[in-house]
Amino acid sequence: MKVIDYLYKVIKSEIEFIPFSEPQKNDNKVYPNEIMDIIKKYGNNFMLNGQEIDIDLGYNDFGGLINRGIEISNDGAGNSWVIEVSPNQECKAVYFCCHDPAILLKQSNSLIEFFQQIIEDELFLIEEELVIPIKEIDTNLLNEFSLDDKSKLKEKVLVDLSSNMKVGQGFDWDKFGPRTTIIKHKSKEMWLLLK
Repeated sequence: MKVIDYLYKVIKSEIEFIPFSEPQKNDNKVYPNEIMDIIKKYGNNFMLNGQEIDIDLGYNDFGGLINRGIEISNDGAGNSWVIEVSPNQECKAVYFCCHDPAILLKQSNSLIEFFQQIIEDELFLIEEELVIPIKEIDTNLLNEFSLDDKSKLKEKVLVDLSSNMKVGQGFDWDKFGPRTTIIKHKSKEMWLLLK
């Protein structure tokens, strides 16, 4: 089922829906069809079952945590739910980017799963499982990251969730304090934290 079809179905079933913005006739090909379909039908800002959805068109890396992310909601305290978008404009996983505590959690595997969590009142019921970073890093693996010469000399740890990052898994991205540099792998759920 497409995300737009799911939203139409739940909104029609009289779930709480309050629009805060007008639908937009935007055919911008820079963003995923899933996101644009929502904006065309419901606008970029609305309340759904008590959770405000506020789609912020524009790509952001959220301090290195997400390669190409679009904020789709926030908690009003500076923490955001972000959908990662592949280079070919496909929506991937939704992550919860939190600054206090400084953690990144996988919220859902897809945009439709994120909306299902909202409808089923399960958005905040995700069991957190923080992963411990790996200190000894294979040099071949380091070559898969875009590192400049200066970064290669820095102290670093690896957070490797590429085998199968589960919903609720995440890590403390502030490993080396507020000046931690974060680099996400181009295609895998894997992060380098540098001091």
